[in-house]
Amino acid sequence: MGNSYSKISAKFDELISRIEDLNKRYAALSPASPLPIPTFTSKADGQVYLNTLLETDTTWIMNELVHGTIVVVYDPDEGDPVPELIGDSYVNRTSPGDRS
Repeated sequence: MGNSYSKISAKFDELISRIEDLNKRYAALSPASPLPIPTFTSKADGQVYLNTLLETDTTWIMNELVHGTIVVVYDPDEGDPVPELIGDSYVNRTSPGDRS
């Protein structure tokens, strides 16, 4: 790969690192609280809950990509623009343990 790829890739990595740092700082100021972890009486009940969460998450993330707080960044490894959640969209997507 050429010299320009190396430069673009380095700048991409630096940008993503800065976005992650700013998101962590933003999250530290957020009043978000962790959700309780439910317990189930059967594996089937747990699976239904998991399927519902996955469906809800997919719907939420698709909505955030259209209406949320994002920046779109060209990823030189993917060769395509990729969305990065920032601010409230980032905080609402992550659990408090993921933000530190």
